[in-house]
Amino acid sequence: MNVRMSMLICLLAATLASGGCSVFNSAKEGVGDMFDANPKSGPIATENNTPIIDLNCDAADSLYYYTGRESELPEGSPIYVRNFTNEVDPDDTSHFGRIVANQVAGRLAQHEMLITDGPPPAQGLDHNATSVDGEPLPPEEQPRAAMLIGSYFIGDTVIYMHAKLIRLDDNAVVSGKSWTLPVNDNTRELLPQLKRHGIGLKPSVQDTF
Repeated sequence: MNVRMSMLICLLAATLASGGCSVFNSAKEGVGDMFDANPKSGPIATENNTPIIDLNCDAADSLYYYTGRESELPEGSPIYVRNFTNEVDPDDTSHFGRIVANQVAGRLAQHEMLITDGPPPAQGLDHNATSVDGEPLPPEEQPRAAMLIGSYFIGDTVIYMHAKLIRLDDNAVVSGKSWTLPVNDNTRELLPQLKRHGIGLKPSVQDTF
């Protein structure tokens, strides 16, 4: 009898101990949920590291196709290039505007557009161009000079770009394109003001209020 009683007491004690652990763990989880003790801060937002030359070349492709090619700028029309400017600070001397302008111009040259160094001639173009066999070209086929110009605006996570081709004899915009470039390590190197102001370095989750 005493042996049976001892066994029952042991089983009862084990059952109570197991139930107590379960209750304790449930209570602990409830307290954690109540006070929301899990960490909230996440990793820094992943940057877009697409090479800017790829994005600028895509923009140049659009500029080329939007010209209507033969109607707006006949074959042999010289295109002069001006460095892109900062819309907020026209005196910005960073390398960014020159590099982007050169990348866009280089891509236009790959489309056999006549990219021309230096400023356009003050007196304009000679409209007496001839064909390869020496015959005068009709007026609609005479080369017409144009200028590639562009601007940029620096945002928190992207740089807003705009470029256009302006025909010089009548100031007509024959093509235009807007696009964005990411703020990342590469663009920070080209735009030192991004480093000074810490643009694009904010965490993805706010953990202070």
